[in-house]
Amino acid sequence: MTTNPTNAELLATASSIMLAMRQMIATADRSNAEQVNTTLDAIHEYLAVVGGSIAILSDRLGCTDDVERIMKQGQERLRAMQASKGLGGRA
Repeated sequence: MTTNPTNAELLATASSIMLAMRQMIATADRSNAEQVNTTLDAIHEYLAVVGGSIAILSDRLGCTDDVERIMKQGQERLRAMQASKGLGGRA
């Protein structure tokens, strides 16, 4: 990729990495702690690149404030969902 990647290059990078992460997860031996740790380390690094690509794109498109607001709302929904996980429907 160039020093100033095009929008298409940023999207292709993010998409490629997402597909690679899915493949890594699908092929990881979940009973092998070392392999799980290696997979998580790689995913952590890949997500930084994907996040950077998305940040550059949102800045170029002039929608950074909207993206950040919507992301915050999504994070709040995730936290609420995680907090209620396992509560079930019984009183």
